Amino acid sequence: MQASSKQGSALEVAVTRSIKAIDTEQPAGPQQLQDVVDQWGSSFNFIHASAAFAKAAKLRYLEPMSAAGRALLQSLAGTWTRVLPESDLQGMANVLWASSKLQYADEQLWSSTLAAFVEQLQQGRQEDSSCQEVSNVMYALASAAAANSGHVPGVPRPEVEAIMSQLLACMRVFVTHPRLEGVEPQQISNALWGCAKLRITTDDAAVNSLLQAMARPQMLEAAAPQAISNTLWAVMELQQHCGWQPRVELRVWQRLLGEQQLGRVADKDTPQGVRMPCWL
Repeated sequence: MQASSKQGSALEVAVTRSIKAIDTEQPAGPQQLQDVVDQWGSSFNFIHASAAFAKAAKLRYLEPMSAAGRALLQSLAGTWTRVLPESDLQGMANVLWASSKLQYADEQLWSSTLAAFVEQLQQGRQEDSSCQEVSNVMYALASAAAANSGHVPGVPRPEVEAIMSQLLACMRVFVTHPRLEGVEPQQISNALWGCAKLRITTDDAAVNSLLQAMARPQMLEAAAPQAISNTLWAVMELQQHCGWQPRVELRVWQRLLGEQQLGRVADKDTPQGVRMPCWL
């Protein structure tokens, strides 16, 4: 029994190293990942499968719509189906994020992974989740819908709204912590962007909490210009298309729209980002 356990551990380490060793900037990267899947895929656990999906999303030379790209993603999806029942929230979030980046619209993968993610949250596993995981799923849902004519693959709109509502409630818990422990500005921005892109505001108070958290001095100091402009764009979209009316203190707007923040956006952000604050 002990020898078998050691062999299993050694195999897991070997698989992990093989995935990590793939250079995402090299043309050979996609084939290297396919080779790893062919050799070790039957031994993948959920950590390996989610790591392989994340690696695929970062491969510079992977063409998801090519024959080779489709074959790789189908192999990964099949492996993921096998290990999904074992997965934790982080693994599921990684796979959904990667699938959205790859514009991989496998309906079974999306529906089953989202259902499992929500089930774990509903079973009281929210304390095991992180702000990054929840915001990544919100971002993934919006990105997938944007690439799929407004629809999340395999998930009806009412279910998407219900899922976003639950995720938004989780985000509110994270951002209302007095010290914002474990929360980064990009995560707040991604969550707001996801709501705006999907045009979903199921909880105005939660959206207000996200906006207030983003305006805290330590958040703005750490925020990249793109995160600030995406936040302002989300505010504009939610106001114009969802009827959301922010209920925040004046100082929140003074911080978000202050000369320092708009100057950073103008200096470093994209032309589109520079125009966003002008609409507010």
